[in-house]
Amino acid sequence: MPHFKGDLKFLAERMKLKCPPLPLSTKQEHLIYNDYLKSHPQPATKNWDELAQIFKNITNGKTVFPKLPSMLKRYYDQWSKNQSIKMIGMQIRGGYNQVLLKLSSERAEAAPFVLQEQGIAHNTTSSTRQPVAFVPPSVAPYQTHEILMPTTEKTGRSCAWYPFCKANSSVCGGRWRDSCNVYGNNGTKTPPTDEELKLARKKEFKDQTKHCFWWPICTQLSHECGGTRRDKCSIYGKNGTKEAPPLEELQRMKNIYLAKRKAEERENAKMGKKSKESEQN
Repeated sequence: MPHFKGDLKFLAERMKLKCPPLPLSTKQEHLIYNDYLKSHPQPATKNWDELAQIFKNITNGKTVFPKLPSMLKRYYDQWSKNQSIKMIGMQIRGGYNQVLLKLSSERAEAAPFVLQEQGIAHNTTSSTRQPVAFVPPSVAPYQTHEILMPTTEKTGRSCAWYPFCKANSSVCGGRWRDSCNVYGNNGTKTPPTDEELKLARKKEFKDQTKHCFWWPICTQLSHECGGTRRDKCSIYGKNGTKEAPPLEELQRMKNIYLAKRKAEERENAKMGKKSKESEQN
């Protein structure tokens, strides 16, 4: 149609049609759909074809567009749910209003005022204290005094120069690079280059997900026990708390663990395949 622009014009040209078929979207299209299903509450395939022909005959390219039977059939599930919700709302409307009326008729009595002493500001010259009336909240009308909520300390965020600067940004001021008191504009150390910072962060992340050299005998990560090398581990290293096993025993344990993990992966793959086949059947 000549008034089409943008996406509609593109679809019409690609489909080589005067007006492309679109899903239900306008108010008039929903009215047509509702009116038809009032007389056909359990539509069959022929009904979808008939309804598609109705849309085709009254298409104007503005408020009504052509519809494919598959589009109309796919929307039927959503339409049925909407109708069920409306029916339930109509059934419980009276009871719902009665419950609201009953609840609104119940009023809680306000508790009497309680005078509390509250200290005045430090910069005042008077040493007297002024009593302040405590007003209980509406959800707790019989509360007699103010309840102070516990405060939690905020951890903040890491410095912009992390991992070179390990301090919190609230300590070093490193929310931005130039404000850090270690590597910033007025810092005490020369800041690293962008490439050095990128490599350091990559290494830091890798170390935090890397197993200890003595894994699986040592179950900690390398950054926890220091086991990036076999003599650095705080448990089985050179100065560790336990005697290190022979390397042959370590390799045997690794092979057992890897074989067990592969067997579990194969079993999970088989179970997934069986579940898919059962769903298809």
